[in-house]
Amino acid sequence: MYKLLIVDDEKIVIEGLKSAANWQEHQIEIVGSAWDGEEALTEIMNKKPDIVLVDIRMPKLNGLDLIQESKALNLDTVFIIISGYTKFDYAKRAIQLEAIDYLVKPIEVEEIIHSIKNAILKIEKIKNEKLATERINEYQMAIEEKRVLDYILGQRFDAPEKDQKLQSFSFINIGLKGFAWEDSNATEKIQASLEGVKSLLENRKIQNFVYTIDSEIVIMISNAGSELGNDLVQDLVSLIYHDMKIRPMFGISNIFKAISDIKKAYSEAKEALKNGV
Repeated sequence: MYKLLIVDDEKIVIEGLKSAANWQEHQIEIVGSAWDGEEALTEIMNKKPDIVLVDIRMPKLNGLDLIQESKALNLDTVFIIISGYTKFDYAKRAIQLEAIDYLVKPIEVEEIIHSIKNAILKIEKIKNEKLATERINEYQMAIEEKRVLDYILGQRFDAPEKDQKLQSFSFINIGLKGFAWEDSNATEKIQASLEGVKSLLENRKIQNFVYTIDSEIVIMISNAGSELGNDLVQDLVSLIYHDMKIRPMFGISNIFKAISDIKKAYSEAKEALKNGV
């Protein structure tokens, strides 16, 4: 089902649109209505409708400005304009704001349904494009993670002169003394903790690659700098202890800049962990 919000300053129009069709037959659920632009913006933020039927002339915030404000929220909501006015300036701005349609009152039921169907096609197109982009990004990330892992394990030596993602880097190796890595439940538990580690780093805008190698959590911080401080280590300690109920031990390498030194940096962090420094 696709969520529909109806916005018009005339109650009779709202009620008429609600009863204009058997919306469920068209995969539509009406999730609310609003009488002015400010109320509509609040409804959009709270209910995140897929489609908004919106009048232009409304109190507090007109329909076109409502669309513009809504776009700043980065939602995938699409808009169909309903209006009693055929002014060229309105239609021109509606096109600029990528409204699906501009329907002039009085509106035939067939017109509304046709526009709703077009809106659904647009929504599905947006979803498919996003999904394709996500898959491409995941594929590219998987290739990058494999490339870095090959450097760590000494299986790759062809280091390019410049790499925007690896201008500098440092390793953090994390040991979990007493953790049963061979246990059948370990994989799920460690995976959940790794996802938490990645989220923590990404929330702090830290570029990272995270692995498990030789019963250690291995974090490569790319474009490493001042973020490699006690605050980060303490946050990682708290997160991992919360997830694993084991106090982790850390080994941290110096910052390196040559991609050919990735294996060296990893070995340095591994040695630091072993020596407890």
